[in-house]
Amino acid sequence: MTEIKSILGTVTAKSVATAYVDGEVVAAVSTADNKLLHTTRHTDDTWATTTAVPLKGLPAAPGALAMTGTWNG
Repeated sequence: MTEIKSILGTVTAKSVATAYVDGEVVAAVSTADNKLLHTTRHTDDTWATTTAVPLKGLPAAPGALAMTGTWNG
């Protein structure tokens, strides 16, 4: 099992959201330094590189997050 710290790095999370999408776990985190991070745990248990979501054009820093998932089974 992988610790999420090794995926996201050392961050202070304000909000965390996850969703199960087609067999994968998608995660997003808004951080105390006003970043929005995104990653995915694939069906083979590997993790995608964590990326910062561009926030240009937003009127304010991200607050609470919400996600919804899908399943095509």
